[in-house]
Amino acid sequence: MSEVSDVIPRDVATDVMAIISETLEIDLDYLSTSSRLIESDLDLSSLQLIEIVVAIERTLDVGLGDELMQIENFATVQTLSNAVGRVLEQS
Repeated sequence: MSEVSDVIPRDVATDVMAIISETLEIDLDYLSTSSRLIESDLDLSSLQLIEIVVAIERTLDVGLGDELMQIENFATVQTLSNAVGRVLEQS
């Protein structure tokens, strides 16, 4: 895996947090880029992760593809935002 900067465009992270907030019906103030999506902070189910991916695809009008579906991309809001940002850069 190539090294990726931890600096992500603010708008991608903001969009991803807004999508998560709306999809899961949780307060946006509860989220940060360091919020863990699985195994602690949010402890999301696989169905919730799929709902978030579908919402990201619809909202940002992008196909995320199979390469995004790696568990490490769903560790935190930041890692998910990084992955989405990479896809957006390629499209």
